[in-house]
Amino acid sequence: MASKTDNSLVFLWTEIRHRSTAALRCFSNLPNVKAYLEPFFHVSLCGNVNNRVFDGYIEEGVLKEMPNLTIEGIKEEIETASQSSHVIVKDFASALNNNFDWIPQNASHILLIRHPAAIFESLAKLTITDERASKAIGRALLEDFPKKNKFTEALYNLYRYLKENGRKVAVINSNDLVENPISVARFFCEFTGIPFSKEMLTWQAIPRGTLPNNWKLHENFKAADEAFHPYDVASLSTGFSGTSDPFEYDLETYDLVQRKIIETQIPFYNKLLNLKQSF
Repeated sequence: MASKTDNSLVFLWTEIRHRSTAALRCFSNLPNVKAYLEPFFHVSLCGNVNNRVFDGYIEEGVLKEMPNLTIEGIKEEIETASQSSHVIVKDFASALNNNFDWIPQNASHILLIRHPAAIFESLAKLTITDERASKAIGRALLEDFPKKNKFTEALYNLYRYLKENGRKVAVINSNDLVENPISVARFFCEFTGIPFSKEMLTWQAIPRGTLPNNWKLHENFKAADEAFHPYDVASLSTGFSGTSDPFEYDLETYDLVQRKIIETQIPFYNKLLNLKQSF
């Protein structure tokens, strides 16, 4: 485990609807911690064309093109910030598109996993008030991500790269956040060197559409946030709540497209589940 330090760089790698925003509220609810919300994902959607992974979202009017937003610029910003504070970056493995050289060298990595079927269960609970955003989310989930080895396969590919290259990496099942949050929080701190505090387990609710003061979300995505409110549950929460996901799902209850995606991703989920930290 890591020794306690005054600064560090930690990546919380995840995918859409993995309870990762709630996890970030817990992990970042400490002094001298800065959190970056999906900066690589933002670049992959609307940043410099040389770093862009997904096409069409700018043309559909959901996001504005940001040609000066680059992977190198993001890396420099977070690495500079981590010299004087603890920096936690929550991001999607799918945003890398297997460009693992984008990852800063001196960082610890946590992979947060969730059963592929649970993603669709959680997505159905989103409140979407903008038709363009609704179409964009549907295309991302059902077309772009599966075609480019997204979701759990992206997390598994990232794990293999990190492990094979001697990087510090651990896997956490998001169910454990609900069932045993204090053990997960203690492990996170022991693994990263960030001092533990019981304050991590509860936090103040903040108004809908806002984020904690120590979180950074790109301006381009603040506008998108107003359309489908992906962070509202975590913003309005005061701690971990709800029930854990089932161990198995009846795939016959999903439509054919969703079922195909789930079936292709379950083998990668099971591989990561066998590698997860035990609590």
